[in-house]
Amino acid sequence: MAVDKTEPPIKVIITVAGLSLGILMTMRVFFVSYFNSAYDSRARENIDQALHGDSYIWTAARVRAEEERRLGRLQASMASVAQGQRAGAISPAASTDIAALSGWTLMPREVPRPPAPVAPPVALLIDKQADGVVRLSVVLESL
Repeated sequence: MAVDKTEPPIKVIITVAGLSLGILMTMRVFFVSYFNSAYDSRARENIDQALHGDSYIWTAARVRAEEERRLGRLQASMASVAQGQRAGAISPAASTDIAALSGWTLMPREVPRPPAPVAPPVALLIDKQADGVVRLSVVLESL
């Protein structure tokens, strides 16, 4: 049996490890600087918006004003629905969508037949005699 007695290539291992470490450190520096600059630019945009009155911050007064604007027509709409007047958007209408029916065209044309009824394999005979005794007998039929 042959045994390999050569020394491991230490120079190659150290070179690859050094290159990998250098690439990882360079990438980390690049990504940290990129994300810091992106964060700073977004923060500057937010500060500029706040100073010019177009703030990204939603205060309670701004939220209430937005709710009033959106829900202002709700009371009138609810009153008209209560009186029986429906807007066209909520009126019931027949659907013109035939997507549910299109799946039936992919079905095979043959109609499966229902299974034939199977006779029970056991028959129960009841014999009532004149003296009031009832005799039960079970008849097993072979299939």
